[in-house]
Parts: sequence; C-alpha cells; structure tokens
Amino acid sequence: MRFHFSMAFAILASLFIAPLVSAEDVAPADAPRCEKGKVLLSEDFPGNALDKSWTTPKGTWQVEDGVLKGVEKAEDHHPAVVRRELKAHDLIGEFAFRFDGGKLLAFSLNNQKGHVCRVAITPVLITLSKDKPGEKSPEKAAVLAKEKVDLKPGEWHTMVVTVCGKQMAATLDGKPLASGSNDGIDVDKTSLGFPIAGEGASIKQVHVWEAVPAAAGK
Repeated sequence: MRFHFSMAFAILASLFIAPLVSAEDVAPADAPRCEKGKVLLSEDFPGNALDKSWTTPKGTWQVEDGVLKGVEKAEDHHPAVVRRELKAHDLIGEFAFRFDGGKLLAFSLNNQKGHVCRVAITPVLITLSKDKPGEKSPEKAAVLAKEKVDLKPGEWHTMVVTVCGKQMAATLDGKPLASGSNDGIDVDKTSLGFPIAGEGASIKQVHVWEAVPAAAGK
C-alpha cells in the first residue's frame, strides 16, 4: 500500500487535466443514499503524541492541542503519510482540515491490494477518484468528479466523505460538493490514510461511521 512519488505526481497532474464535473451536473443515481450507522473511529488526537494505532511511514507528524499536523520531508521524495487500520465496506468519514502551506491533502482508503479510492484536496480543487492499487497493477485510476474551491491557508474546513457501494460523495462545510461512481470502489476496505504533500496541512476531529442504507423517504 505504498504511496509512490509517481502516483502522487499523477494525482496532481490529473487535477488539471480531467474535465470538471459540477455537483449540479452529477446524476441523482451517483449520490449515495446512505446514512451513519455504528461508529468505526472517533479520533480527537488527545495528548502530544499519536496513538499507536496510527503509523507514520513518511514525513514528519506533530500532535498539539487536538490537532495533527503533517509535513512532507524533501529527502523522502514522497508525500507525508499517516495511516491506521479501518475495516469497512461502506463508510462515512468526517474530519476538519487546514492548509498550513501544503499543496495537497487526501482522505485515502485502501485494502490488501493497495489503494482503493480517495478525495484529494488542494487549495483550488477537490477531486474524487478511484485509485490504481499500485504501480504494477493492471487496474486503471479514474476521476469520478471534481469541483473548484478557494481554500485559504490557516482556515479550518470540514469534509464529509461517503462511500456506499460503487458510489462516492463529498460535502464541504455542510454543502454538497461532488459525487460519482465506479465499480472499483465497491470492495472491502482495510485502512484509512491521510497523505499530505508540501509544507504542511493539519487535521482534527476524525470520525468514521459504517454507512447503512438510508431510511425510506431520505
């Protein structure tokens, strides 16, 4: 499940190559009809160190006052990465984030084969994608949706990511942003990660629930 530098470059490149898909243009069938079920993760980063359930294979990471900050290390030639085990098929993830000079932050879901899907956030664009599991995998990556944004350094925002079956959606600060679908994301997930590229981004209040079918009428 390594996040290769070439993969990071491909993600950054795709942000400007693929056509934009507005949330208003997404077909209703692409909007997941799921709601929160049981709690899978509730992480508020207490104390001044990460819980042992998190691993930090790349970059430098610091916890302070309930905030986790990641910074890419130039010598790594790779985005900073923090990851933990999270077993689910369908899920709803929520977290607050802030750019501190960084150029990319992602909410990444993985399984035993490698990367599954992610929401990649830059200060100007948010992209939902089905990932290529690894450099040698025959599977292809696919952009599901994109939306332009304007995120200033130092400002906190809240992102909600829903993955339900083959459907995926994101909301930003309580407003529907974009959604799309791909058969390749309809698989069991085994871990959650936050890659960060550049000079720093922060996350806090990470919560994940199992996604269950929405009640009738919702």
